[in-house]
Amino acid sequence: MNGLPSDPRVFAVCNPYVPDFFSDPYVVIEAGLILLILIGIFSLVALYFCKWYFRKPVALWDRAFEKLATIAQRDVKSKKDIKSSYYDLTDLIKWYVGSRFLIPLISLTDDEAISYLKCHIKDGFLVENIAEIFRTALGIKYARYETLYESLQHDINVMQKIIQHTVPQKKRY
Repeated sequence: MNGLPSDPRVFAVCNPYVPDFFSDPYVVIEAGLILLILIGIFSLVALYFCKWYFRKPVALWDRAFEKLATIAQRDVKSKKDIKSSYYDLTDLIKWYVGSRFLIPLISLTDDEAISYLKCHIKDGFLVENIAEIFRTALGIKYARYETLYESLQHDINVMQKIIQHTVPQKKRY
């Protein structure tokens, strides 16, 4: 047998280039399992990254509908809840209209946003309904709970119509 011992442990002891821990078969199995676990973790991280990186983009109006649905599904039991819902609704309007028409509404107050919209957007339906929602939001502290709840539901429906009005239509050729 070419002068090599038949027992691999003896060969490992005799060979100074082979580390001692490779002579134990259990250590090799454990090292292999650790390597497989690391490869599996790396594969899962790569899969998650690819899933995140190559995800299908969501349209702006679909995100607006999702945010509007979360506002509509809130359980409003007090004037404070309605006030926070109106705050979120006006933020949604500023975000959506600002993103849809590329105008800076986020940093403006409600009155400034109304005057800016009247100057820069020629769609009367859009401007008047947004102005009505902003005016209702400004008068929250003087109204009763019942009328506020009804006006909140009405304004949510109006916002839904605004979003539907601004969704681009598919052209048929």
